[in-house]
Formats: sequence, C-alpha cells, structure tokens
Amino acid sequence: MAHELAEPYQEARSLCSIGDLHLHSQRYDLALDDYRAALELSRRMGDPYQEGLALSGMARAQYHLPDKGPAFDRWREALALFEKIGVPEADEVRRRLLAVGLRNP
Repeated sequence: MAHELAEPYQEARSLCSIGDLHLHSQRYDLALDDYRAALELSRRMGDPYQEGLALSGMARAQYHLPDKGPAFDRWREALALFEKIGVPEADEVRRRLLAVGLRNP
C-alpha cells in the first residue's frame, strides 16, 4: 500500500524537477507541460503541498511568456495552498509576487 502511494508522489516530484530543468534551459513550453502534469497528478492524489509546488513552477514558466497574467494567478493559487497548510514556501511565493508585482504594475 505504501508503495502505491509513494509512486504517484515520486512521479509528481520528478515532473516538477524536470520542469525546473526545462525552465532553467529556457524551454518554457516544455516546463509548463511538466508542471501541468505534476499539477494534475497532485490534485488526483489530494496533495496540496505538491500541488502548490507545481503551481509555483507553472507561474515561474508563465512569467517568461508574453502574457504574464496567468503567472500571477498561479502564484496566488500556490500562495493560498501554502498558507493553508502552513509551509515556509508561502514566504517565497509572497516575496516573488511582491517583486514581480513591483516590476509589472
């Protein structure tokens, strides 16, 4: 049973890690695909932490695209999840929202 639960979690984590690699390689569309897959899996598992990580990754990729609006929406979703479960990642997302908000009024 634990193995069955660990597999989707590891898959979601791996997808986020691959998304990070694509993001750092400036392959934003591929990164978004990875983060979306991780988001879908995280939601199916009911894992709000992994869901927040996927949303935050999506936001970072979307921020590099011409339409930055979706990035702000994803960061807000991630922030709400992280605040709800009380994890320190909320502070990072809050700082990022503040920083990019100041650059993009």
